[in-house]
Amino acid sequence: MSLQQTTIESLRDGDERAKFELSRQAFGSQDPIDLDRPRPANDSIIGAYDGDTIVGCVTLLPDAQYFGGRPVTSGGIGSVSVAAHARGRNIARRMMWDALERLRVYGCAISALYPTTATLYRSVGYEVAGHHAMTQVDIGELPRGVGDTSFLPVTIRELRAVYDAVAPAHDGWLVRNDARWKLLGYDFDKSPQPSAAYLAHRGGELVGGLAYRQIPGERRSVDLMAGQVLAVDRAALREVLALLGAHGTMAGSMRTPLPEWELYAAIDHGQRSKRTFAMPWMVRIVDATAAVAQRGYNPHVNVEVDLELADDHFAHNTGRFVLTVRDGEGSLTPGGNGGLALDIREFAAAYTGQRAVDPRLSAAFGGRPPTLVDFF
Repeated sequence: MSLQQTTIESLRDGDERAKFELSRQAFGSQDPIDLDRPRPANDSIIGAYDGDTIVGCVTLLPDAQYFGGRPVTSGGIGSVSVAAHARGRNIARRMMWDALERLRVYGCAISALYPTTATLYRSVGYEVAGHHAMTQVDIGELPRGVGDTSFLPVTIRELRAVYDAVAPAHDGWLVRNDARWKLLGYDFDKSPQPSAAYLAHRGGELVGGLAYRQIPGERRSVDLMAGQVLAVDRAALREVLALLGAHGTMAGSMRTPLPEWELYAAIDHGQRSKRTFAMPWMVRIVDATAAVAQRGYNPHVNVEVDLELADDHFAHNTGRFVLTVRDGEGSLTPGGNGGLALDIREFAAAYTGQRAVDPRLSAAFGGRPPTLVDFF
């Protein structure tokens, strides 16, 4: 069929299994289709159809992400899939433009995704913002506890309070909503591997949390996959890591997506750890004015920059603006002389603190490297 005969619309009722099979084919997944796994409603899934046959899909994940300690409304993009026989017809790009229009209507200021090909996503305005990385540490390198922290076995869903306390300090981390926690709990409980979750208290105060699975080991019987490592300070993090270290009789190493800069501060020999996996994630600025207003800023930074933004798709992001950061607040207002010209991808890289083409933007948006610990 020709491109003109392919329609882009919401997933049709009854096509849920076909959508999952399409994604399995696109990503080479060995996991069986599980229709009981929590998923967005069909109106949050975009389908490309040749007549009655689905040949492409995109899933929208309404979330928010922290930047500067504040939540920014964000729409995650997942499972971008096109059937092998339908590739080369611009279907993925058409679905992405539809997705971005929907996110704009939803009120999302930004959008995030993990790219399988950066070329496609750059063509619709996304740019690399950070990394989801896995770091491996030998069990023997983990700190020893000092005994001032108690651990209570819990379900993974009960980590929500400590996650909410810790996440704002990490640029890029999700503001996990009910749907995100429901999915995390489902996947954690369904895993056949031995697993455990704990809350950590010190002096009666909640200071940390942990959730991990035992996976086949590289050198010993098992390794530990610690998907959730949460702590309010360095001392609490050392205690949480010490609990993992208590598995030393069987486990060879621990792996975690916790940012390396935070992990290195809590272990004595960070140089002995190694990165075993890294996947970049990308951000698209959907509404530049809202994105600037929603995030937080260093209260000691005062910056004013005349910008000329170019966005091939969203007219409201195009034109001359004045970026002002003062007293921990930011604004982007029409006007100015357009002294610094940026396309929307360059602005996204500066906004997230990943890369700025001007030192004033580095001052406005800079901070710790943005990361993500959730994969979607």
